[in-house]
Amino acid sequence: MVMTVASLSSAVFSTYLGRISGFMRTHYILAFAFALYTIVFFWISKTVTPWHLLVAGGLFGMGQGLNIPNIQAMLVSSAPLEVRGVFMAFNSMVILLGISGGPIMASLIYKYWGILQIYYSAGVLTLIFMFLILFAGKDIKI
Repeated sequence: MVMTVASLSSAVFSTYLGRISGFMRTHYILAFAFALYTIVFFWISKTVTPWHLLVAGGLFGMGQGLNIPNIQAMLVSSAPLEVRGVFMAFNSMVILLGISGGPIMASLIYKYWGILQIYYSAGVLTLIFMFLILFAGKDIKI
């Protein structure tokens, strides 16, 4: 159920991204997505009911719906036409490295500090990225 809610939320918000980007700059949208991630990670660490997980899944999906299409659009618009495929392939490689490395990092954190520390660590990292995007995002050139 949580995955379904997250996927539906992501689909809905990604379809409205064009309208949202009409009145909000890209780096603010990305920072908002990371703010949602931060809220979700700290929320999950305090969750006591399955309904709270559904809310967290919905918020995470909102972040994904705002983040992923924005990143892809930034890559496509920034890459010269002759190397655009290389940019997108590199993006896929980085995503797959994160998918592969994330569980390894989480298992190490779990082994030494416990399950809650995984969520706290993720929350702190997303908060740091949110501030980086907010304060340096408008100057980022891919």
